[in-house]
Amino acid sequence: RFHGGNNAGHTVIVDNNTYKLHLIPSGIVYGKPISIIGNGVV
Repeated sequence: RFHGGNNAGHTVIVDNNTYKLHLIPSGIVYGKPISIIGNGVV
């Protein structure tokens, strides 16, 4: 399944650091809770 366009993504700013994410969830930049991405994720 595909959702979103070819420019789909998020820009997250945490402690004056900018993260531009396209494939991973934006919550991954925070230390807690631990983010887990299992195999088979497309």
